[in-house]
Amino acid sequence: MTTKRSSNKQPAFSPISYLEESSENMGWECEYQDETEIRLKFGQDWGLCAMDWLWVEEWHTLSCIVSSNMHIPEERQDDIRDLILMINEQMWVGHFDLSQGGHPTFRYSLLVKGLNRKQVGNMIEKTIEIALREWARYHAAFHFVSWGGAESSQKMLSPTLIETAGEA
Repeated sequence: MTTKRSSNKQPAFSPISYLEESSENMGWECEYQDETEIRLKFGQDWGLCAMDWLWVEEWHTLSCIVSSNMHIPEERQDDIRDLILMINEQMWVGHFDLSQGGHPTFRYSLLVKGLNRKQVGNMIEKTIEIALREWARYHAAFHFVSWGGAESSQKMLSPTLIETAGEA
């Protein structure tokens, strides 16, 4: 279900409107909040996801927050925090954290001052690609540690660092 905006007043370029258009092109559900916030919902092989985008015009900043329907039991949250620390040491762009609700999230912010629509659009598309790639790369480690099946966070992180080519 796509929730469209009802306002006729629109700025010359809004990253949120760009995201609304992009979600339709990707076939993702879109919940438009206002000119500063939108939520994209979609399914992946590893679960249902939400990608929240927040626009702070004053700072020319667009933030992306990706979460899935994975909930970490309270007794495993310290182990997940340890895992997240190790993951974040490996990351060049964005970072993971554990929300107050016990959900692992990926976060990244874009500074877009002085950029045109095409440049911002390219940055948004690349951010979506990176966020999905990083979730796909680390979701299994989050699952194993949250289920308590891992002897250590390091042991669960090691397989995620192997780069594979192609698909089986």
